[in-house]
Amino acid sequence: MGRGIILHVVLLVLSGSVAAQATFPVKGSVADASNRQAIELATVWIPELDRWATTDKEGRFTINNVTEGRYEVQCKVLGYRDTTFQVNVNDKLKFLDIALSPSSLALPEVEVTSKMGSRNLATTYNIDQTAIQHMQLLNVADVGSLLPGGKSSRNNTLNSASYIALRSKPGGESDNPTFGTGVEVDGLRLSTNSAFSQANALHTYGVDTRNIASSNVASVEVITGIPSVEYGDISNGVVKISTFQGKTPLRLLFSSNINSKQLAVSKGFALPKQHGILNMNIERVKSVSDIASPYTSYSRNSLSLKYSNTLNRENGRPLSLVVSLTGNVGGSNSANDPDAFRDTYSKRSDNTLRGGIQTTWRVNTAWLSNLAFSLSTVLSNNTSEQKTNASSPVSTASLHGKEEGYFVATHYAENPNAQILIVPRGYWYNTVYEENRPSDLRLELKGDLTKKVANWVYSKSKIGTQYVASGNGGRGIYYKDLSLAPTWREFRYSDEPVMHNTSFFAEEKLIVMIHSHKLEMIA
Repeated sequence: MGRGIILHVVLLVLSGSVAAQATFPVKGSVADASNRQAIELATVWIPELDRWATTDKEGRFTINNVTEGRYEVQCKVLGYRDTTFQVNVNDKLKFLDIALSPSSLALPEVEVTSKMGSRNLATTYNIDQTAIQHMQLLNVADVGSLLPGGKSSRNNTLNSASYIALRSKPGGESDNPTFGTGVEVDGLRLSTNSAFSQANALHTYGVDTRNIASSNVASVEVITGIPSVEYGDISNGVVKISTFQGKTPLRLLFSSNINSKQLAVSKGFALPKQHGILNMNIERVKSVSDIASPYTSYSRNSLSLKYSNTLNRENGRPLSLVVSLTGNVGGSNSANDPDAFRDTYSKRSDNTLRGGIQTTWRVNTAWLSNLAFSLSTVLSNNTSEQKTNASSPVSTASLHGKEEGYFVATHYAENPNAQILIVPRGYWYNTVYEENRPSDLRLELKGDLTKKVANWVYSKSKIGTQYVASGNGGRGIYYKDLSLAPTWREFRYSDEPVMHNTSFFAEEKLIVMIHSHKLEMIA
């Protein structure tokens, strides 16, 4: 609270120097450096002021009301290498002519590693498409090997759950670091707050990343430091995954290693009459645990659709719209393994449906720069099925009751609802199911104001609210034949109440430029 008061006092003292500062529009065009063809839907961004614009079909853009001064300008679009340059905004500013070079793997030298971000107070690392393609990424969790101190995974299969743990390692500290690491796909937060698991009852696990289509990953940003307050319930950092967005040619991907095969098709379609861009990705992955017995396997069958458009471009207050829908059907299966005990198997589905709507409106007023709204939902089905053999030379008793007291064991045929059942001697099979259906709904509304307080001081304020609902519609653990079931008590996951969480956040950052360096303070 004390730091926030100090920042407000500093802003009030310096605000008087802003009144006389003039504003100017920043105009220009973006074209292909090789053939000078106009590039549509390229993003031009001034980070210091958080002002942005997108190009039209002629490659032109306009950023209005930019305060006089020297700024860094960034330009990026899918399929081209990002460019950054300095510009002096004043009455003598000319029309900017930006040329972008196509991105390609055919470069004299490629740096396959993460790059530390320079614009955030928190420590961030950016992994671009070049590094991802050279990695031949099969599992998103493998990007951790590109971080400082990270090591390559020796597991080339997808048959075991994969988690991302920042500032720790998976398996350590009862896996709390994986639970405290936030994972986002195109701004859509993945969560395990409503997930149950009998097998992992002693651990708190994070997000299993195997159902994320790796062929559709365009870039990954890893925040290992203290992230912004808007990210909410995390303790170890955030992994932000961005999928392809923009017009792209038809891409065919086939990847093969000793344990896994991957086939993917993707394309970005430009809809007619500037009605936006539709990106599509279809992926099929099959991974076996042992090549000597390739029957126990994990499969991933993913379909992703993503629509993006920028509306209201003409009046200088563009509204960006992104609608995404991703579905995955797959899971692990050992039913076809001839080396397993006869008629025994284990199955686990990994089905998920993710959908989201994100809008960002560049309001560009004296009291608000951008207004953003997002709505997302995640529905999952992680039902497992396991069939095992059992035998006993004598009759045994199995406890199914939830009440205290003294009870007499009863045969199932006499009373199926008895507190204690007699399991007759002999040889039999047990089939147990665990129905786990977690779901999450998230709404967020936030606004920010970025302004130049003085020639060397910038202020960035952010305020917002967030609502999250997490529940589980699963039946829990149950047996196919209750007369032969071992000791077990019914616990339906769907009986647990839905958890509602409403939060409000506010953040203010003050940036002081000192020659070629900068001092950042945040509260």
